[in-house]
Amino acid sequence: MTAEEWRQFIPNMGTIFFIPDLSEDKLADISLSLEKVFGPDSPVPTQEQVQHVAISDEALHATFRYYTAPTRNFTHSLSIAADGKVWFTEFDYASNKVGSFDPAKQQFQEYESPTPKSVPHNPWVARNGQVWFSELKGRKLSVIDPETGKLTEYPVPEKAGIHTVREDSQGNIWTSGNVTRFDPHTQKFTVFGTPSTYDVALDAHDNAWGASWDDKPGLFRVDSKTGDIKIYPVADMKSVRGIEVDAQQNVWFGDVTNHRLGKLDQKSEKITYYKPPTSNFGAYGIVIDKKTGDLWIADFLGANLDRFNPTTGKFTEYPFPDRKQMDRFFAMDPQGRVWFTDFTNGRIGVLETDDMKISAQR
Repeated sequence: MTAEEWRQFIPNMGTIFFIPDLSEDKLADISLSLEKVFGPDSPVPTQEQVQHVAISDEALHATFRYYTAPTRNFTHSLSIAADGKVWFTEFDYASNKVGSFDPAKQQFQEYESPTPKSVPHNPWVARNGQVWFSELKGRKLSVIDPETGKLTEYPVPEKAGIHTVREDSQGNIWTSGNVTRFDPHTQKFTVFGTPSTYDVALDAHDNAWGASWDDKPGLFRVDSKTGDIKIYPVADMKSVRGIEVDAQQNVWFGDVTNHRLGKLDQKSEKITYYKPPTSNFGAYGIVIDKKTGDLWIADFLGANLDRFNPTTGKFTEYPFPDRKQMDRFFAMDPQGRVWFTDFTNGRIGVLETDDMKISAQR
């Protein structure tokens, strides 16, 4: 588009979930820059400028399937119930819903948030089947009872985090931002006063892990019993998305700005980094396969799903068919298949590899 077309288009982008607050001068400056790169006379990249990682045999034998939700939306993240149902959030003003998909029946069902423009963000299916999710703009922690369809909202305290959602072994719900714990029985929030973190993960002792990249970049741990916060400094860390703890209690994280995967050994406090083949790799969500110990990573900048073997250090990349796809928080189902969201196109999808097919047949 021309600069003028970009200038008219950019403010309308905000009607989806966030409204850009730009001065006329800033809007004009951005529009001119976009015209140079994405305008009618912008140069087409040469073959030498376009770099692609060679597709592996594993990826060539994998299958992607997609399912489009009934309501047009920006599908953000998902979580999977014990019965195999896929629960996902519709992250935009217009739809403002949480959806479920039953793979066995090939059926969708949607649940609208009572709060207008609440921006449902991250879902988590608890062990009792209740579906928790965060409302970014609504500033609420909400839960759906799948049996009755009842949706209950809990307004969070002023300084509480309301971003990523996880459940500990006692059934408490943890949220990121300023790390917060919610007890569903007492309906009490506990705000721990941590550095702001994008994601949160829980270890075997129900301690919460997050990452800060502000004044003092590093990982941190919240002791669930005492509330004490321990900082693990990490040099040159500017943005972290995706934190997970494996069976050996190693803390894995995605260093987005430096395009690498990191691991903190809790015992030695040593940090090790791993670089995948895709140069602009950007980890968002991390899921650990409990059977194999492999890590699955949503590479939202490289448009891949990556499998990483911690023993061999090998990355296997599964490129999405649509290179504009940006996956976020995702999950594995009881059969070991990887389900993910297609934020750009309002869909959910599933990846099935050859070894998943073999495992399912056993």
